[in-house]
Amino acid sequence: MKYSKIEILEFLKSSHRQRIQMENEFPNEDEITNDLTIRNWIDEMELLNWKELCKYYCQVFEMESYEIEFRKSMLPIKKKTIEDFCEFVSKRAVKPELKSVKLLGRDCEEAGIFKYLKRKLTDENESKSNEIKPSSKIENYMNDFAFKIVEEVNKIHPKILPIIKYEPNEFEKRNWQLLLSGTIGLVTASIFDNWLIAGIGIGLIISGIWMNKIGFKMKPDKFEFEGIETFRDLVELIKEKEHGMQQRI
Repeated sequence: MKYSKIEILEFLKSSHRQRIQMENEFPNEDEITNDLTIRNWIDEMELLNWKELCKYYCQVFEMESYEIEFRKSMLPIKKKTIEDFCEFVSKRAVKPELKSVKLLGRDCEEAGIFKYLKRKLTDENESKSNEIKPSSKIENYMNDFAFKIVEEVNKIHPKILPIIKYEPNEFEKRNWQLLLSGTIGLVTASIFDNWLIAGIGIGLIISGIWMNKIGFKMKPDKFEFEGIETFRDLVELIKEKEHGMQQRI
């Protein structure tokens, strides 16, 4: 089954909102609209150039490489809009097919959804495949799979996932303080021509960079989907949304 233009737009909105939540900023869904130009989309969302976007979305939606066709929907970037992009993708992308799995002689929809998610999440990280169970806590895998979870669930339906709660660890919190203090120190040193203050500022910046590298390797204090504790919880949400969609059809 193909997507509609509206569904692709909702995918972009949800993915953007959740990316901002993972960066611990205030989300603004209204930034992505049908009439937003490709140029403004790239600039305002700090995205890649249009060629890299083509490659990325071909990968996300498992489409063939359509660079020549994509060019028509995205160039010139000052005139083409999000609506042109959504129309192009909607004609080529296919929705995920969630097949039930036979368990004890009966079709199990939940097992099929879990199998799909697990396969997609661990395609590039097979070492985690045997670890993930329905009862596994999603928070323990957010560092590895957060963006992939967002992609795959939004492809099924962009309004399934709740708010992402993210709190950086202590190293991540302090590194910005050190970097800011160091920058202020360098500015002050340049104004008053004071080498001692400059040396302190450089030291603070180096310490901030070092703490950032350590913090990046450590787990955040909090990184979770609100109200979703395990993969079983996520599967139930997907099943509920799928049933709601089928009833409306």
